Formats: sequence, C-alpha cells, structure tokens
Amino acid sequence: MHLGVLGVIVSVTIQCVSAFRLHCAEFREPLARLVDSLPERMSGADHFEFFWMPGRHTAHTRILSRLHRLPDTYTRPASPFSRVLRRADDAVLRTSLTSGLGRLASVAPKTVPGLNKLESMSKSSRRYTDVSYRVFTAPRAVRFVSTEYAMPLENTAAAFRDLEALVDRKGYTLSFPVLVRCSPPEQGYLSPPADRYTGWISLRQYGKRPYEEFFRDAEQIFLEHGGRPHWGSIHTQTAETLKPMYPHWDDFLKVRSELDPNGLLLNDHTRSLLGV
Repeated sequence: MHLGVLGVIVSVTIQCVSAFRLHCAEFREPLARLVDSLPERMSGADHFEFFWMPGRHTAHTRILSRLHRLPDTYTRPASPFSRVLRRADDAVLRTSLTSGLGRLASVAPKTVPGLNKLESMSKSSRRYTDVSYRVFTAPRAVRFVSTEYAMPLENTAAAFRDLEALVDRKGYTLSFPVLVRCSPPEQGYLSPPADRYTGWISLRQYGKRPYEEFFRDAEQIFLEHGGRPHWGSIHTQTAETLKPMYPHWDDFLKVRSELDPNGLLLNDHTRSLLGV
C-alpha cells in the first residue's frame, strides 16, 4: 500500500497460485445468530462475507470454499447451464433491479423501507461451483459512494452491533446492503489489515441519495473499535488521526522521503493524509 507516493510502476511480476475452483454457498439466516458467531464463522471459512439491509432481521451469507481437483478439471465449470442462469440472476435481480430501486428511492425517499425489503427478497439462496475468477468477480454496474473501515477481527461483531443500534436510533437507510467481510494480515506499512486479522464493514449508498450524516456517524463507531479507513473510500481522517493507527507510520514516511525527496509525487490530498 503506497498511495501512489513512492514511485511510478513500470513493470509488475505476479506470483500466482495454481488454478482452482470455488464452491459458493449463498443463503439467508437470522442476523442475531450470525453476529453472535461472527469470529468463528470468519475464521472457519476460506472466504466469508454477509450482506445486511438496515431494518432487516436477516442477513444474506456468502461462503466460498476452495476445491482442489486434478489439473484437467480446473478450467471446467460444474455446470455450464447453471453458469448461464447465475449470470442472468446477477444481471437482472442483482444489478438491474438494484439500479431501478435506487433511482426510485432518490425521488421518493419514503418508499425506501419497502424497496429495501423487495431488494433483499430478490437475493435467493443458491449454490454453485466454477473456476475461481468467475466466482470471485461480480458486476458493479450501479454507481454508488462508499465508506469502508477495517477493524481487528475480534472487534467486528461489536462494531456491527453498534452500527445496527445507530440505524435503529436514527432511522438511517441505504440503497445497498451493508457488507461485512474478513481478510488475513498483510505486511504493507499502511495496509489497513497490517499485522492483524481483519473484519471489514462497508456502507454503500446510491450515488444520488444523501449519505454524509450516516457515514460520519458510522465512522465514529468504527474508530471506537480500532478501525482503519479503506484508502479508496470516503473518510475524514488526516495525518494527525491516522498516525496512531499504524505502528510503521514513520517508517513509511522515511521511505517516501528517500524515494521522492522533492515531493514530485505528492498532491494536496496526499499531503493532508501524510502530513508532509
């Protein structure tokens, strides 16, 4: 994680793993039970995430399991026909419907709770297996704004409960479900998951709907639970508040100064973030 201030990339060497297939299981379950077992659920799966629409008492869980097969099976899906049906489901129910409901909510805010219920019901349970990149990737055709924070894995459930209480107290609404996911530790000096197992909470709002107040209130919750902002999402942090979050903050600034002593790669935004 270098924020574009350490140099210009002219070549990339990619270290790859052997090709593999993924099994995806998506289903709905009670929210309270899921949050109670969140650390165990996150640590017990290859890839785990869930989606929650504010105001609902259920969540849509997505679990990805890596399958190890002989090399000649890596490139074959379990069912070509099921792939066509899944792509149609993604395009119609999970993209076009979300876009249409978002537009309607932007002109008729009072309809949001009912629209969210309809959007939530559109995500049916399903199981399928395919080559990894076809399972990992998902279309993002609907424009939205987002804030996302990375918390220590053990703090994620408590942060989510505080977020849920905030929604109940102030009646905030979103056009997209809240996304909760996890990731392993990383080594980058300014990587949000640096040196810790991490739970992420992402808030997304349809581009034409208000978001500032909700994002600001949610940010305070995330900070109280040791959160670090995703560098590519909306946040209000500056160098003064970011420095205590990263043990290697000064090490990064030293490397930056050595590689770009004249600040050629800095701009107003990165100067504010780094305090240089």
